[in-house]
Amino acid sequence: MSGKTKYLQASDGMRAMVIGEWGKEKYTLLRDYIQSSSRARFKWPNRAYIDLYCGPGQVVYRNSNQFADGGALVAWKQSVASGAPFTHMFISDSDAENVAACEKRLKAANAPVICHVGAAATLAPSIASQLPKSGLHLGFFDPFSLGALPFSTLVPFASIKTLDMIVNYAAGDQQRNLDNMMIGKIEGLDQFAPGWEQVIDANRPAKAVRLQLVNYWRELLSEAGIQYADEMPLIVNSRRGPLYWLVFASHHPLADKLWKSINTDHQGALDFPE
Repeated sequence: MSGKTKYLQASDGMRAMVIGEWGKEKYTLLRDYIQSSSRARFKWPNRAYIDLYCGPGQVVYRNSNQFADGGALVAWKQSVASGAPFTHMFISDSDAENVAACEKRLKAANAPVICHVGAAATLAPSIASQLPKSGLHLGFFDPFSLGALPFSTLVPFASIKTLDMIVNYAAGDQQRNLDNMMIGKIEGLDQFAPGWEQVIDANRPAKAVRLQLVNYWRELLSEAGIQYADEMPLIVNSRRGPLYWLVFASHHPLADKLWKSINTDHQGALDFPE
């Protein structure tokens, strides 16, 4: 998690992460996909959930001061409600206190949780290797910034044919910080999109450069064998500014169909303000 992350104390005495109201849309899409894919998931003996940026398991919405479940708790509770509970809940975060809080909350909800502490890219190969061979799994990768998502984080999962992935592409971070990332004032672009400097023309207008980067990143997905869906719901802030796209990847056409079916009200153009 980012060093700028803010927390408040929740009623259970543990921290909750402060986020914007738009987080509700993200968790709604996560919940809806778990529900829509539950029938397919139920047929498998193993159903793992992977969250490499789990946070403390609870959030508080900035404007309303409303406390709510974070991604891992949303996923677990929806899987139970849908009749196909996850058999493994792999969670990790670079912040040990976040992992401890998320683990405690998941265990209180009777979730089969498996915890790790560390950077997502470092842990990804080990966690990918622990996924049961016979299973239908879901990965939810939800970092706050481009730099927090090295492309190497996704690569270990690329060859797992029975894994769906929902990935947060931090469009807002790109909107604000891409210029500084390209000149090295903010680190992480080389890891997020390796080889970007060979294909992106920094002298073009800012909007064109941003579009070049997201299209290049999607090319990297394809080259790695990660089959992404055309539907990339755009989450925006209260001023309609872009915050993030949710990128869905799967090896099965039914999963793509389900993802498309839940995104009819969440589409945003692959575009940026001038």
